[in-house]
Amino acid sequence: MASIQDMPNELVLMTVAEAPFSTFTALRQTCRRFYDATIETYGRRFFYKRNIMLHEKSVQNLVSIANHPVFASCVRKVGFAPSFLRNNWLGFEQECEARLNFGGKHDIELQE
Repeated sequence: MASIQDMPNELVLMTVAEAPFSTFTALRQTCRRFYDATIETYGRRFFYKRNIMLHEKSVQNLVSIANHPVFASCVRKVGFAPSFLRNNWLGFEQECEARLNFGGKHDIELQE
């Protein structure tokens, strides 16, 4: 009897396309072959739409994805989380001004 290990990559991809996301990610972790065979499909399912907050860590996460050799081409939509903006808007302009005045690793322009 043949096992999933004996299946060609095309059939593995067709199988995981119908599987729940948790099953798909579990299969990817079983061996290097399945990880390599499914990385693009995983990227298209998981990174298709990314929602970020205007926070340094969230933006850096998006930059890391953009620099990834496979996942960068998988992102099709980027959204911003407005609830974070409403709750944390106070102090944003002051932080930008401080980074401009005292240096920092980001190029920030304040627009009136």
